[in-house]
Amino acid sequence: MKRTINKRIKRELFSNFWKYFAIFMIIFASVGGISSFFIVQKSVKQGYEDSHKIGNVEDGQISVAFPLEKEGLEILEKNVGSYEKQFFKELEYKKDKTIRVFENREHINLPGVFEGKLPDKENEIAIDRCFAEQNKLKTGDEIQWKEKKFVISGLVALPDYSCLQKSRGSLLISNTNFCVALMSKEGFASLEDVVTSYTYAYRLKTMLSEKEQSEKFSTIFEQLSEKNIPVVDGIIKPLNSNISYVKDDMSGDVPMMYTLLCLITLVMAFIFTVIVKSTIEDESPMIGTLLALGYRKGEIIHHYLMIPMIVTITAVILGNFMAYGFMKQFYLRAYYDNFSLFPFELEENAYAGFFTSLIPIVLVFVINYLVLVNKLKFSPLQFLRKDLKKYGKKTASRVYGSFFQRYRMRVALSNKMLYGVMFIGIILVNLLLMFGLSFRPIFQTYLDQIGENMPAKYQYIFRGPTTEIDTNKVDQFTYYQVESKDEFFGKNLSISIFGVPQNAKFFKSYELKKNKIEGYASEGVFVKLKAKIGDEIELYDKYKGRNFKVKLVGKNNYTATLAIYMDQTALNIIMGEKEEFYNGYFSDEKLNIDKDMLLSEVNGNDIKKIGEQMLIYFKNLLPIVTSVAGAIYFVVIYVLSNLIIDRSSLSICYLKIFGYTKKEIENIYLDVTTWIIFIFQILAIPVMRILFKYCVLISMSKFDGYIAPNIPWMINFVPFFAGLCIYFAVRWLQMKKIQKKDMSEALKEIAS
Repeated sequence: MKRTINKRIKRELFSNFWKYFAIFMIIFASVGGISSFFIVQKSVKQGYEDSHKIGNVEDGQISVAFPLEKEGLEILEKNVGSYEKQFFKELEYKKDKTIRVFENREHINLPGVFEGKLPDKENEIAIDRCFAEQNKLKTGDEIQWKEKKFVISGLVALPDYSCLQKSRGSLLISNTNFCVALMSKEGFASLEDVVTSYTYAYRLKTMLSEKEQSEKFSTIFEQLSEKNIPVVDGIIKPLNSNISYVKDDMSGDVPMMYTLLCLITLVMAFIFTVIVKSTIEDESPMIGTLLALGYRKGEIIHHYLMIPMIVTITAVILGNFMAYGFMKQFYLRAYYDNFSLFPFELEENAYAGFFTSLIPIVLVFVINYLVLVNKLKFSPLQFLRKDLKKYGKKTASRVYGSFFQRYRMRVALSNKMLYGVMFIGIILVNLLLMFGLSFRPIFQTYLDQIGENMPAKYQYIFRGPTTEIDTNKVDQFTYYQVESKDEFFGKNLSISIFGVPQNAKFFKSYELKKNKIEGYASEGVFVKLKAKIGDEIELYDKYKGRNFKVKLVGKNNYTATLAIYMDQTALNIIMGEKEEFYNGYFSDEKLNIDKDMLLSEVNGNDIKKIGEQMLIYFKNLLPIVTSVAGAIYFVVIYVLSNLIIDRSSLSICYLKIFGYTKKEIENIYLDVTTWIIFIFQILAIPVMRILFKYCVLISMSKFDGYIAPNIPWMINFVPFFAGLCIYFAVRWLQMKKIQKKDMSEALKEIAS
């Protein structure tokens, strides 16, 4: 008997083809896009790990003010397995572009060659592949620096610079304006008038945990300090964003993709349930007859499950075919454009197809099965009588107003579930659309804040002692990079802490009490650590191994970073320095400081220029996100409003028989949905703003900066009007459907 009833499936699919095709396309596109991401992500991850083995990537690095001599080298030899000097020089190439040049490596951080060869002549240079592509450079081209010309011998990737960031921990990827390169020993030596930075990369004797690596680094730092060897910088591999950012980025995208797939599938699954429930209500006499004839409820459940499962499984299979076919190239290109990766082969794997198939199939099956079990619990007699009400009696609500007003209200009340699913779909779609529209202005605001909210136009941090500057022009400060003890989404925050002197000209608004361990924190510190004014937060200096607590007495104006400003003397005492110690200047004028002594120079305008390339990436994101959001919105509104018309098909025919015009009938049924959509779009605005803030915080949780999730109010109206435009297109289709309703349907019903 099961075969007999299942003969209806084909007829049902084709009679409602466009309804099911719309749902099919959403699942198909979602599975294809997300599955292709997982294919590429797994291959990139494997290639990334292989590059560390092939390239013998460092376990850490130490930067010192001067080249290490016998004592310093002996300390390294005692604590590590192997080391290699990797001194570098920075060349200003064209306007606002920097090339960081190293000698050819021999043992540690060996390059991967994409094209050409490593330089072996004085006038040759091998540059990063990613920078070359962004700047349209190729092997054989010349790079000119002052009077010198260097021929590009090859395009390479360095394992210690898989993410091109001029400053470690920066939110910005600088592969348009920043490049790493290799030269021969002779070529490197020819840059004699360029300041050299003295860095030593090392490999440990055995594999250690992150905590053990940090402890080993602290030991090296302390032993060098005891010998009066100034260590100006250093970091272990797990904390080096130039190395670890790619892995962190991929790991951060995985839960987001799973969440997106689940959300889209849930909306489609609930649309299926609405369709199934409506079909059961329409076909209840037939179901009652089948039950009376001996069909089991399990057979009927199986029958009504078939269409959702056929549509879902077909969409999943074809979506994965698309993913494993051509769509994976889109994500592969995105990774290659953003990160400096070693050459690797894109490997097929069953992992992506398995999970992107399992999640939609299981969700659609479970949700629809539970709904069917609940809907088919009535007796055959109840089905025959169309008495599918739940337990107890419901008191009808009195509706006031004109006939048309009362009729519209009845239509709304009889389709509460449909409108509930519609509201959820609108929230999801508008959230996607807001992501696409908001990231560019949010990031632009972040870039503006970098330049505008800095205490001064220039910030200098020294490697070691420097020439005294006229104190009337500057504020001296003490700077350390510390970590929070409390975690934010499983990650300790990296916080810049500044010790500023009493009566500092750039900090007149702060009431910093001498020798008090209290400070003014940026908004991001308060938000991410869920702190408030008056709270104490615990901080840790991993290099000096010092724990201390700082009381937060107010907010500073530097919102773009995670920063705390406190009394300089108090910070120096905490860090075991002399009270008069300082290692930086704030200035409104550019200072003439020996670059050999300079660890970093921060200029807000320069950072803003680096960030312009990120805005280019967001420009490409907008049409993709808006297209996906628009497609889902159309499907949700079209399918659900179509169901409302189908459920009211008989009533519409009756109204035609009673002499109501097409315009009046359209106003009764379509005006209800129009007003409800209008109200939903308004209600969605505050809900979206709340959800959006959490989504931004989660997606940016791995960044050490702070991007405030504040969006211009005007952007709220774009999803509002876009949604209404899509709805009116759907309304036009529904008007055509109402006009085609045949009065003979009602006459047949009366005759029966």
